[in-house]
Amino acid sequence: MMSRPRWIPLLALGVLSAALLPAAGTATAGKVINAKSTVTISSGAGTVFTGTVSSSQKKCKADRSVKLFYEVGDKDKVIDITKTNSSGNWGMHGRFAAGMYHAQVGGTTIHTPRVDIHCLGDVSISARF
Repeated sequence: MMSRPRWIPLLALGVLSAALLPAAGTATAGKVINAKSTVTISSGAGTVFTGTVSSSQKKCKADRSVKLFYEVGDKDKVIDITKTNSSGNWGMHGRFAAGMYHAQVGGTTIHTPRVDIHCLGDVSISARF
């Protein structure tokens, strides 16, 4: 009886490993991170409103849409919409009536080759300016 060469099982194991390796790579590409975002109004004096969007994920600070709301009775009126800079800072120029205001940042998803980051939305506390 002729014995089988020892390298054949190793070759089969190598071929099987190579076939499964791409599947393992795509499984890790589906990783998702939920990142809390916080929007604040730091100033509303005069003709300028400023604030910040902060997050533990740096990518969740830049290019976020921020809405400024003027609170009138039981309704909120959108006064302006702007985008944050790379540091998460935002600002709006205009004529603003004295009253109660709050800011809102919407949620967004940032896709990267290794992970999807869900930047969660937030509403600031109301403040009188």
